[in-house]
Amino acid sequence: MKKELTREIKLAFYGAIAGAIVTSVVDLIRSKPFYTSIWFGLKWFWNNILSFPIPVWGVIIILILSRIKFSSKEQSKKPRFTDYTEDTFAGMNWKWRWEENMGVMEITGLRPLCGECGTSCSVQQGHLLPYMKCPRCDKSGNILKSIDDIERIIIDNIERGNYPKKPSQE
Repeated sequence: MKKELTREIKLAFYGAIAGAIVTSVVDLIRSKPFYTSIWFGLKWFWNNILSFPIPVWGVIIILILSRIKFSSKEQSKKPRFTDYTEDTFAGMNWKWRWEENMGVMEITGLRPLCGECGTSCSVQQGHLLPYMKCPRCDKSGNILKSIDDIERIIIDNIERGNYPKKPSQE
């Protein structure tokens, strides 16, 4: 979002510079004083646009409507499910983050949490099953579901609406 905004600002800035250069070249070709066209445009804008009588109630309504529009956009930027960042699957606590990748929210940093101390555990491949090991208390145990299965369950929970929601989201 920020990249798009800065891109739009750059385009507007470069467009203004290009417009100033073109009008000064046109003035030069027409043998007019430098920036006469720009000065004429500014005077026209002042006389025809800025001096247009608008009632105060009209300005207030426009401000209220624009505030409502922008506040609703800010609230809709982040999908509600992005607050869903931890849950329990197959008797183990799991935690993850959401990151936007080309307009799509993806699960990143999916990891089990230690049942004793709550620390993020490392996942290692065992002979048959992956297992987790806590770096703090050295507790370890088998992970009964693969990381891919846990991710699929998370996505399924979101699609079904079967995940803990904050009170403001219900």
